[in-house]
Amino acid sequence: MAKKPSTRQIRKAQRELLEPRIAEAGFTGKYSEWHRDTGTAMQFISIDPAKYGGSFSISGAWGTHKSFGENLPTLAATKFEDRAKVMRLIPLWHLDGMQHAYRVSHFEYVHFTADEESCRALINEALPGLEALLRWFDTKEMGKELGTVFSAVGSAANPELLKRIASAKAELGLY
Repeated sequence: MAKKPSTRQIRKAQRELLEPRIAEAGFTGKYSEWHRDTGTAMQFISIDPAKYGGSFSISGAWGTHKSFGENLPTLAATKFEDRAKVMRLIPLWHLDGMQHAYRVSHFEYVHFTADEESCRALINEALPGLEALLRWFDTKEMGKELGTVFSAVGSAANPELLKRIASAKAELGLY
């Protein structure tokens, strides 16, 4: 069985760079989940390590106190449409020379687990996404650094777009 990649350097960088910013924003908790009570809503931030190591993702969610009902306020109890994931923007170029950002929802460090400088650079790359997540809690506006989290037709942030995608798939015979 393959050995799980070491998390020592990435966890050190997370503790030194990400976690202080989360605490500074008023969140309490410990790795890997923090929460903040605004008086009317609960907000959550989670750093999720990959099951087999080598990468992590950052997500957030919120819910009004009323929306939790009898449930304990947790990230898992929030609605899918009230969740967001930090996206890693990787610059790529088309064959015609036009640049675009490839968006992935994880930050991979599997190839430099022991390199402290590279781990710190990866966390610094994640920080703008954390800032976008903090803005999203206040404004509910998705920046380019964030992606939606939804699981069913009709739960997407833009139902009209989802309807058009479904119609196009039907016309192409994909259903």
